[in-house]
Amino acid sequence: GERGKSISHFARDTLSKTFLGHPELHSNPRSALEAAYAEAENQIHRRCRAEAEYSGTTAVSAYQHRDRLLVANVGDSRAVLARRDTAGNLEPVDLSNDHKPSRSDEKQRILAAGGKVDQSMFPMDPAGRRWMKAGPERVMDKSGMGGLAVSRSLGDLALKPVVSSRPEIVERRLDG
Repeated sequence: GERGKSISHFARDTLSKTFLGHPELHSNPRSALEAAYAEAENQIHRRCRAEAEYSGTTAVSAYQHRDRLLVANVGDSRAVLARRDTAGNLEPVDLSNDHKPSRSDEKQRILAAGGKVDQSMFPMDPAGRRWMKAGPERVMDKSGMGGLAVSRSLGDLALKPVVSSRPEIVERRLDG
């Protein structure tokens, strides 16, 4: 949405402050990440409601805890790690998964929450008698309104609870 940049900055600041100040940061970083995303969504709802009704942001966070790397994300922001193979070449390793409405588990969640997944419709003639579906699948509310190309975000309040703000957290063991 048109206010996405301000929502993004607000979410970044709230996520950082909440995560780094969480009492379980060093004992249970997964819980701290979940709480930080929940608090960011809560603060967006309380303090940015009008501008976040039809605007939101994706987010990705990474935290190293001893020999573990935790990555949390909502939406299609990506985390990628570069790793050297046995020949010394760098190879990419995906650390997060995009939250798209076309992903089968995300589509199931959206439908269970009362939403729809469909492509946008475009008129094929000036009178609007013929319409054509085009583009990627999008999240729609029950009435067919919406059209968000990600299935999770912070903000985008008009599409809650169909669009989730709960992060997917992936944990990997780091080796030397």
